[in-house]
Amino acid sequence: MEEDENLQNPLEDILDKFYVYVSEFIQYETDNSVIQLELSSENDLDYMKQFKIILGKQIYNEKYKDNISGKTYSRLVIKD
Repeated sequence: MEEDENLQNPLEDILDKFYVYVSEFIQYETDNSVIQLELSSENDLDYMKQFKIILGKQIYNEKYKDNISGKTYSRLVIKD
């Protein structure tokens, strides 16, 4: 996890984007922000192939302001 993030985000965004779910928590250490989990999917193999693009990349949520509504939202960022 990145600084100032919690377990819920960006994990929930990743699960939604790639249509996967947490099937098992293997290790969860809140002291050093290490989380190991097993992800599964009931969708076809193409979704899991797409999911592999995040391996080794920095993933975080970024806040942005919508120019039309003026509201602040967050979006998932996958950085090379």
